[in-house]
Amino acid sequence: MSKMLHKICILFLLVLTFVLCSSFALAAYPNCDGDTTDGLWTISDEQTITSDLNCSVITIQDGGSLVIDSKTNGSQIVINATNITIESGGTINANSYGNLGATALCTNGTGPGWGASKNRMDYVGGGGGAYGGAGGDGSVQSGYKGFGGAAYGSALQPIDLGSGGGGGSEGGCGASATTYGGKGGGAVKINVTDTLIVNGTITADGGN
Repeated sequence: MSKMLHKICILFLLVLTFVLCSSFALAAYPNCDGDTTDGLWTISDEQTITSDLNCSVITIQDGGSLVIDSKTNGSQIVINATNITIESGGTINANSYGNLGATALCTNGTGPGWGASKNRMDYVGGGGGAYGGAGGDGSVQSGYKGFGGAAYGSALQPIDLGSGGGGGSEGGCGASATTYGGKGGGAVKINVTDTLIVNGTITADGGN
């Protein structure tokens, strides 16, 4: 009976060890959307991430786009990889994934460096949102304009979301309009421990 129990215990330990090792192997890259086992992600179309990414090798092909949605969680997204290749025509972009711009005429943008609006009956452009440098002033009519936002954050080590632009006035604040303030640019940090090849683009632009 004791020998049988001993064999059962050994078998149980072997099975437990196998399960634990298999689970570890399957979860080697739990935050790599393309491949959680080996961490290999080849992107040929548009893919969006809303949280930090940890992969071994990321390849973005012509026509592929890794969109960085930093607005959902309101903070910078970090990409960690051993190697990243962005082929010609491929892109990593956080464009317009920052703070919201004005959603109506004669209203200001959002964020620490929001662009201002101006309540006028004639056309006055809203001010641009800021980050790292001041936002640009809006177009001038009759000596009035929407002022650009004040600079904040670091132009050399950017970590925050860009601020949104202000809404203009088009014949008064109650007039109808099709465009308001542009959204600020998003925030992404890329850590590559071996090789980064960029023949495409990496952008975090604000909207118009």
